[in-house]
Amino acid sequence: AGVQHSLLARLGPSPGEWQGRLFSEVADEAITAKIETGGADCADITGLRLRRNIFIALTGDRPVNSYSNQDMQCFANRLSWLTANLNKRPDFDMARLNEIIDANEACKGAGLAQNTIESYIGRVRTMIIRACNEKRLQHGLTELPTIPVHAAPPMPRLAPDKNEIGKVIATGVVSGFLSDAMLPPLAILTGRRVGLLTFLRREQILRLM
Repeated sequence: AGVQHSLLARLGPSPGEWQGRLFSEVADEAITAKIETGGADCADITGLRLRRNIFIALTGDRPVNSYSNQDMQCFANRLSWLTANLNKRPDFDMARLNEIIDANEACKGAGLAQNTIESYIGRVRTMIIRACNEKRLQHGLTELPTIPVHAAPPMPRLAPDKNEIGKVIATGVVSGFLSDAMLPPLAILTGRRVGLLTFLRREQILRLM
């Protein structure tokens, strides 16, 4: 019985059990909630919308409990041939996404890196599993997909020279703007990009005693 249950979990729910809401509805709800808590200018909003649209374009908009491990593996495989920053091109058309990916794969072009693919997978899986759990539905995402070996690995990063960082901080303090003085030290302490820290709000900063 245990082996049978494991096999069924790998396959995901059968078509007759697809009672979940559409992924697009779940994703839109998550985006709305993010706007309510982080504001319309929150840095995550654009990324969430992009992941929503790309997942639907590559995998289809279906009830959340209909997605399987195989669907997520196919999603990861397709992302590995998705050209980075494609959405920033003025002529980009989401309707042609599969065509663009096929062409890039055919010429063995560079796709998204490992970390980026994992970010896409993580956001989408979280929304699907949470929506299924809320309705007490069985989901089919019991395994994490394997990232294709041709996806670029994380790039090694070097810590900035402390003397140069001191100059940057001093320049920020002299400017007289609190943001210019605070952002460089915050970036060093948190490891976050300065561009993301600009969206930080006062209520998100906690003082730990």
